[in-house]
Amino acid sequence: MLAYYDLEMTMRILWTCVLLLISTVSAAAVPRQVWSCEGINSTGFKWENDNWETFNFFPTNYLLTIGEGGTAATVVFEGHQWSFSDCVHSNVALCTSRVGNTLILNLATGQGAVSSIVATALPPDGDIASSFIERIQCTKV
Repeated sequence: MLAYYDLEMTMRILWTCVLLLISTVSAAAVPRQVWSCEGINSTGFKWENDNWETFNFFPTNYLLTIGEGGTAATVVFEGHQWSFSDCVHSNVALCTSRVGNTLILNLATGQGAVSSIVATALPPDGDIASSFIERIQCTKV
């Protein structure tokens, strides 16, 4: 009878440990988030006549997806898609790419900004290019 009691107690302790482990892992996981973002105002530079000119752009709408775990994100706008793999966030998502694209979003207020600066370092030979920063207001979808 003592051996059965010991086995039963060991199984209860084991199951308790397993349940605690599962609840800790699921509580730490950041769920996938989708945000619809509206541009508020946008300014930057436009490459024209072999020179960078200051330019105010029309605000754009964005669709932002922050992947499960919160370390990856995708921004889609006007036929473009930016992918980020090194996002950092707690209450603020901060994502940067190797080519100079950046996204920052306050997850509590939905306020943030997107920017692209890569073109300013590589002026094109007669092509059209731009570099910008845009303030955005986002809502969870």
